[in-house]
Amino acid sequence: RLGAALMEDGQLEQALDELRAVAETSPQYVPGQVQLGLVLWKMGDVDKAREHWLAAQAIDPDNRSCRLYLSMTKAQP
Repeated sequence: RLGAALMEDGQLEQALDELRAVAETSPQYVPGQVQLGLVLWKMGDVDKAREHWLAAQAIDPDNRSCRLYLSMTKAQP
């Protein structure tokens, strides 16, 4: 939750640090992977964002957020 709050507040570097820690300690936590991907995408790192969304999708194939965000990466030039 802290990572998402930091992201919403525009504190992307801090959100990135927080969400990376969550992903390291709980790699199976889908919301953490999804939020980490979103922060990375907002920071312009589409490839890394896609990696985290694919990891989340592997855990939860029906996750709507993953499908939406992955479709956004396909639209990127």
